[in-house]
Amino acid sequence: MRLYQHSARCPAALRSFLDCNPMYWCFIPLHWDEAVAENAANRPGTSTTDPNLDALIAATAVNNRRVANYLDNVPLPPTPYAFSFRQIKQQRLF
Repeated sequence: MRLYQHSARCPAALRSFLDCNPMYWCFIPLHWDEAVAENAANRPGTSTTDPNLDALIAATAVNNRRVANYLDNVPLPPTPYAFSFRQIKQQRLF
């Protein structure tokens, strides 16, 4: 039990998990300055990935109540952190 408690709070263990499972990085908020800089570089409305992927997101995830319910349950980041637009898109696809 102590090993589990430690690994849940250990930055090295968390980074190792995320490096092995990169799909979960979208749930790790960026520092506010980094999120603002990333959002400025990739304005919403412009594709940050593939135009077909953006069309898929627009057609399915926005209208899917189940996805919206899941996203409502993602905890808000602490005060100095935020999710970038790219991360929010990736969360919708998750």
